[in-house]
Amino acid sequence: DPKKCPIGIKLGSVEVVENKNGILFGSYAIHVAICEYVAADTLHDQLMGKIDGGSILIPTLSLRSAKKLAKEYIANQTVSIDSEEIEGGNAESNKGVDITNSLTFSLLCPMSKQTLETPVRGRHCRHMQCFDLRNFLRTNEIVSGGRWRCGVCEDFLSIRDLIHCGLFQAMLNEYRDLISGSRDKVSLRFDGTWRLMEENKLRYSRKRPNSVPGSNQARTKSDHSVHDSLMKANHSAEPEVIDLL
Repeated sequence: DPKKCPIGIKLGSVEVVENKNGILFGSYAIHVAICEYVAADTLHDQLMGKIDGGSILIPTLSLRSAKKLAKEYIANQTVSIDSEEIEGGNAESNKGVDITNSLTFSLLCPMSKQTLETPVRGRHCRHMQCFDLRNFLRTNEIVSGGRWRCGVCEDFLSIRDLIHCGLFQAMLNEYRDLISGSRDKVSLRFDGTWRLMEENKLRYSRKRPNSVPGSNQARTKSDHSVHDSLMKANHSAEPEVIDLL
């Protein structure tokens, strides 16, 4: 009943509440949103312009512009993602990689650890590493406190802030069939060329230092001997008894 309730509601506006005497005593905002559920895969195709119906299209950063941006990063040395893996990785296979004049990227999505399909990142993010758009949308289908965050730097990120990276797409088009969990790094040089780095063997086959053939077997026998000696000592020792009377 409008006579009993002095509050008027208008979509997308802020109404000032007044009492019966017409005196303003506060301001309140009531926001009503009419939403339509769109599945992640459908939204992905709409954002990329593959199907009609979407009101937002993600812009693409051209390969030329992305290379120019990457050169600026290299010149300023503001980004060097996973450069420590080059230093401690497969040194022989990565000869010729100049860490100071190159950037290293992963072609795996940092959220799903799967090969990137549609590489995107935030236009205001301070990194060039991309994450996968489809996985980003699927992750945000679940209501949680971590929704709509960048998959790399975890800053809040809306769909309108995303850009599709032409540089990552070009690298994916060339190396998609060669990418695996142990071989996913690409080195981008200052001249704009890139190459897929060799498999990082240290990630899956870490060896103990100073190991020699047969040492593991000898160590196992020694460990068993020590264990047996301790067990015998524990059984032969008299238990300690405390008389409280």
